Order: sequence, then structure tokens, then C-alpha cells
Amino acid sequence: MNIVKLDSILDKHINFLDKIWSLIILLPLFSLAAGSLSLISYLITSISEQQKQFGIMRALGTKPKSILKIVFYQASLVLTVSETIGVSTGLYIALNFLIPNPIISYQTLLSVAIGITAIFGILCISSLYPTLKTINQPVTKAFSTNY
Repeated sequence: MNIVKLDSILDKHINFLDKIWSLIILLPLFSLAAGSLSLISYLITSISEQQKQFGIMRALGTKPKSILKIVFYQASLVLTVSETIGVSTGLYIALNFLIPNPIISYQTLLSVAIGITAIFGILCISSLYPTLKTINQPVTKAFSTNY
């Protein structure tokens, strides 16, 4: 009988798997960034297309603060629906198919919730940028300028 120590081979394989796993873990971060950029692009485009409606509302006497509230609620609705669907689908796939026996701590869930909330807030606030540009213009300019 020969006894062979496989510790060195095992260590090489573990190091290789650690490197692969560290690359795979970047995929959710890239998809989160791509999704966030897509949502902000959609919101900014949607709000820029509503520039004439904002001008009409301003001409009829609507206060700028009311228009900002409308845009904020619109952005919040779109982001809430998209993030709810995206996060729940992602968690379901990750926990049921990608990770065989997940062990998730409350700290991990809390950090994910804080990160998603921060992204949600940033997206809502950044969607107000084209509205602020429109509201600060004279009403007549809102009808003639396209973004």
C-alpha cells in the first residue's frame, strides 16, 4: 500500500476555485450596475419627453414643487416595481439554483437591503435632474426646447 499526500494538489484546486468564485461574484455587481443605468436612462428619457406637459402645467399655474412631487412619485413607482421583481427573482434563482445550501446571515441581508435602498434613493433623486432644468426655465422656453 502506498500512502499519497494530496494536500498540495488540494490546495492548488482550492486556490483555483477561490479565483474563479471571486470572478463569478462580480457578475451580480455588474448586472446591478447595468440594471441601474438602464433604469436611470429610462427615467431621464421619460421625464425629458414630458417637458411640454410640464410647461403646460406651469402655464396653468401649477407650482414647481407639485411637478417635482409628480415626477418623484412616478420614478418611485417605476423603481419600486422593477426592483421588487428584479430582486425577488434574483434571490430566488441564487438561493434555489446557484447556491446549493445557502447560509445567509442577518448582516448579509441587512447590507443587501441597505445597498438596494441607497441605489433606489440615488435613482429617484437623479431622475429629478431633467425636471429641475425644465422647471427653472421660463414657461415659453419649455415649449420650444427639446432635450
